[in-house]
Amino acid sequence: MLHRAYAQLGDMGLNFTAVQRATHVGPDTTHPALHLVNLYSGWGFQHRATIQWPGKDHASVVMILELAPTP
Repeated sequence: MLHRAYAQLGDMGLNFTAVQRATHVGPDTTHPALHLVNLYSGWGFQHRATIQWPGKDHASVVMILELAPTP
């Protein structure tokens, strides 16, 4: 049931970005949250970078999904 809720949330977010005419979506998540990295990967996001944000004690994984070709 939780997996379906994640899928619905992902669909809602991607639909919203499409309405906004975004060409890419780029979330970041904490590096230790491998379940989220795997979830985003399953949705088609690709690992772009690992960043250590100032003031944080953990690294973040930045992932990118291309929604539409850049004009």
